[in-house]
Amino acid sequence: MKRVIFVLTVLLIAGTTVDAQNRRRTPRKQVDKTERIEMRAQRMTDAMVTTYNLSEDQKNQLMELNKKWFTKDRDTRFDRNDVRKQNRSKACLISDSTCLATPTIYREVRVKALEADIISYRAELKKILTSKQYKEYEKRVEEGIKKALEK
Repeated sequence: MKRVIFVLTVLLIAGTTVDAQNRRRTPRKQVDKTERIEMRAQRMTDAMVTTYNLSEDQKNQLMELNKKWFTKDRDTRFDRNDVRKQNRSKACLISDSTCLATPTIYREVRVKALEADIISYRAELKKILTSKQYKEYEKRVEEGIKKALEK
């Protein structure tokens, strides 16, 4: 009797496992780079429109700024992918004729470049938003930074 129950249990488990592996999943839609940038920019723009009560003109300007931001961000991240791979095996980065002694220095250079990009983004954003909206934006950014540093 115990053998029969054991065999039935094993067959039930095996059947369930085989059935679960045979189910077809719907394939994910392949999204190209420009569509992905458009989607991210649209999501960010929509969030800022609802948060800061932007006008239609501000929305259009912000959408263009966000597209530019995500395009630039993507270019800088993926343009140096070959350098990152090389960085794992050698300490000297040969790309763009700059030899950085350690990965830490490489990271510092990337952080400085990112800071410069953020400053230019904020300058453009300041032109789009009203002073009240921009102050509210800065306040939310500061709150986000504080929350990130608390963790």
